[in-house]
Amino acid sequence: MTDAASVRLGTVLRGRDNNLNLLRMLAALAVLVTHSFALCAGTSAAEPFQTALGMTLGTIAVDLFFLASGLLVTASLVNGRSLLAFTCARVLRIYPALVVMLLLLVLIVGPAMSMLDTWRYLRDPATAAYFLRNAVLFFGVHYQLPGVWLDNPYPAAVNGSLWTMPYEVRAYACLVAAWCIAGLLPGGQRRCLTGIALAVVPMLGLAVLGQHAGVLHLPHGVRLSFMFATGAALFLMADRVVLSRGLAVALLLALAGLAGRGHSALFGALYLVTVAYLTLCLAYLPGGWIRRYNRLGDYSYGVYIYAFPVQQTVIALWPGIAPGATTAAAAAVTLGLAAASWHLVEKPALGARGALADRVRRGARALRRAGFSRPG
Repeated sequence: MTDAASVRLGTVLRGRDNNLNLLRMLAALAVLVTHSFALCAGTSAAEPFQTALGMTLGTIAVDLFFLASGLLVTASLVNGRSLLAFTCARVLRIYPALVVMLLLLVLIVGPAMSMLDTWRYLRDPATAAYFLRNAVLFFGVHYQLPGVWLDNPYPAAVNGSLWTMPYEVRAYACLVAAWCIAGLLPGGQRRCLTGIALAVVPMLGLAVLGQHAGVLHLPHGVRLSFMFATGAALFLMADRVVLSRGLAVALLLALAGLAGRGHSALFGALYLVTVAYLTLCLAYLPGGWIRRYNRLGDYSYGVYIYAFPVQQTVIALWPGIAPGATTAAAAAVTLGLAAASWHLVEKPALGARGALADRVRRGARALRRAGFSRPG
């Protein structure tokens, strides 16, 4: 895909040559920057963009993650071989790298950083609870390990980035449920799923705008659900969506005109209704040399899950370190861990998704045969 003034989303979605890997990587690094300010100061209000825009870089980054996820995961479900294959792909994308990261935290970083001796730390029920709850994700996350980072400016939080991940896996579950419901309705499964998405997105969008205006007080999951559902709807309506370079530039200029000038409320409202479109334009319109990034691999997930504990470690080892220095030091270490995670864990796991689906299918058939042959 070369640079183009405009293109239909449905056309560019048919290939994999896009900037989504780069955008997600930049988003993961933006989360790292936001957390450096919060972790060094001890408050999430310390990030400079919070005052100028009414939101942090990390908030924008998480929105982008959920938009991209809604788009790509819905494509995987609709175009996939089966619901089983989809489920295996999602499990292998999320959990192997997550479990490895948790094991490193619980068994290496935790004992090294805890104020408790190693034996007391390992015997504490909270240690096992931390691993088990975070390894499941669906029911929420646990943030503290016994005695770890209690003296840091942002005390006790071991991996605050994980807070979004239960919402992610729940979004997958809701998407699968909607897909199954659509399959029971007349008119075609994809068409019915599109109808469900087009009904849900405006309701969630109005709720998020109401929250932004201070009229409603909603949990974080509503905003993230809106972003995910918007990404899903854009995939399902891709043949009707035209990505225009001129419109994208105009929207960016409008946002820039509102940024940092005491118009954070207006900026936030315009941002909410344009962020999905702008994300898609950035993902699919710029071509040429920028696409070379795709040769590196998808390191964004590794950056996201490793950055926070690396930052807390840096801050513990160098008390009083500034946010900029924390960002630089943590980014260097985190990028190495993310690269190792991709090449040693994530990429091999993704390569095994077909084999896992076949194995689960064979196991299910064997269980059914055993059940049918059981006497009585």
